[in-house]
Amino acid sequence: MDLNIIVFKNKTFDSKQTIAEKLSRALNLGFRTIGVTVDVDANDIQNIPKPPVIELQELGINWKDVCIKTRLNVRVDEHIQTHRLPISKGIGIEINYGNSLLDQTARRSLFGFSQLLVEKTRSRNIILSSGAETSFALRSPKDVTYL
Repeated sequence: MDLNIIVFKNKTFDSKQTIAEKLSRALNLGFRTIGVTVDVDANDIQNIPKPPVIELQELGINWKDVCIKTRLNVRVDEHIQTHRLPISKGIGIEINYGNSLLDQTARRSLFGFSQLLVEKTRSRNIILSSGAETSFALRSPKDVTYL
């Protein structure tokens, strides 16, 4: 399952064609449960848009065993002890690998941050997902396990 295919960012929704492209690629890679994400800043918490209604037939996708979930990401300011709050509440922390595909510096940052997070959280409640803004950033489940 990929729980983080971004369809709303910087106060705009992707076009239906772009959403269909992302979903088609995810399905072709083998994902059957997909989370489409509305990504908002903590400052915009008062103006949260309604999640998109995605009709698979309308997008030309005829998969009966596909589950599309919508979710809301709220980006908050970073604080030194922020990692302890979700763990104490039983909430997971998500690491997005999508940006690490862009360049080597981003990849190094991802692995360094991930290692630090694993140490601080004792490997509890860590979720790895794409954070895909484009269909290029999606990888198959097998490729993700190799990360």
